[in-house]
Amino acid sequence: MKGRGDKSFFRSIRLVLIECFVFAAVVVLFNGPVRARPVVSRAPVARMHPLVGAEFHHPIQKGFVDRRCLRRLRRLKVRFRKTRSVRGVATPVEILGGRLGSIRYRSFFGHDHMLMDCRLAVALQRASPIFRVNGVKEVLYSNFYSWRNVDGTNRLSLHALGLAVDIHGFVARNGRRVMVESDYEKGLGRGRTCEGHAETWKARLLRDLACDLDASNLFGRILTPDYDHGHRNHFHISTFHPRDRAKKRIYRTVLVDVKGVLWPWVLRRPVRARYRLSRIRRIVRRRQLMIHRWYRWHRRVARDKRWRHRRG
Repeated sequence: MKGRGDKSFFRSIRLVLIECFVFAAVVVLFNGPVRARPVVSRAPVARMHPLVGAEFHHPIQKGFVDRRCLRRLRRLKVRFRKTRSVRGVATPVEILGGRLGSIRYRSFFGHDHMLMDCRLAVALQRASPIFRVNGVKEVLYSNFYSWRNVDGTNRLSLHALGLAVDIHGFVARNGRRVMVESDYEKGLGRGRTCEGHAETWKARLLRDLACDLDASNLFGRILTPDYDHGHRNHFHISTFHPRDRAKKRIYRTVLVDVKGVLWPWVLRRPVRARYRLSRIRRIVRRRQLMIHRWYRWHRRVARDKRWRHRRG
């Protein structure tokens, strides 16, 4: 009985091998011989920052006009003029009067020429309540559109596409200037909150504004003096490219100075950036409450300091 079982077992194995051989022969007969795959080089490839893909640094196709954006800009009651074709800009517009919403934009160097893409104008108009709640009445900028590459690379800057603005300072409601180069405090976002604990009201205004613009889902990149030496004196704020329909934020934040670091406040940011008016209103209400708390804390600290000085 044992010998018969062994013979049947080897016979079944032989039949399975024959069937596999026949199947392989049929596949080769109809599809041709199997070719070896080419060896792929494993050499390291230079990568750009994941927040900005390579395709987003190329101008949009010629003849493209974002008419939906123009209708939205008219609906927001922005005074603008549709300009002729501008190199690299998909839908070029020129803002008239230097105002977007309730915020006035004034050139830091004296030439008030607000030429930009329509998408950036819509984003700044929608962000005007955020500027206002943080006590800003004027924005001091250096340039919007400028045909140039990113420093040290051969990639087009987002300024060349009309999607970015460099902001050097602000004018507060009390008339005092708040400059990024002299008043910004570095390292405030490395903790439990994005705002941190600034020592002066000017530093608090700058950091609160950067955090609120990040939470608004209106912009694709915000570079502060924490990013590198090239941005030591201004904020670089850019909106999304027309090709970027998904608006997915890999690091959940567009403040690139904290990229890749999972701070507690970063985890509360959404992955996909979707604009909603209710979100802007929620940011404004939250900022009003936090400003009130900050002033109460600041008055208490000043009172304790005076009390210690009298006792000493």
